[in-house]
Amino acid sequence: MSEFSQSDVLWCLHTFSMLSLDGVWAMPRSGLVFRKTSLSPPTLELIETMPHMPGMPLDSTSLREFQREDLEVTRRAFREAGITIEGEIE
Repeated sequence: MSEFSQSDVLWCLHTFSMLSLDGVWAMPRSGLVFRKTSLSPPTLELIETMPHMPGMPLDSTSLREFQREDLEVTRRAFREAGITIEGEIE
């Protein structure tokens, strides 16, 4: 059994399909930015992460941890839809 619902998987497919090749999609909640790099196999690449700035509610370590966790959940959801997410957060 999947940790994701059918509507989650459909959302991933829709998000990927609305992007043109080399199109960019950003996740506001964590500041992750992806580019659609391939149609076959369907692939997104992590190209940018929001940097920590003074005044943010999270310290820099907590922000990176949140971004890493968000990337992994997102990677699993898109994988369920047959889409690979490449890239890591340093």
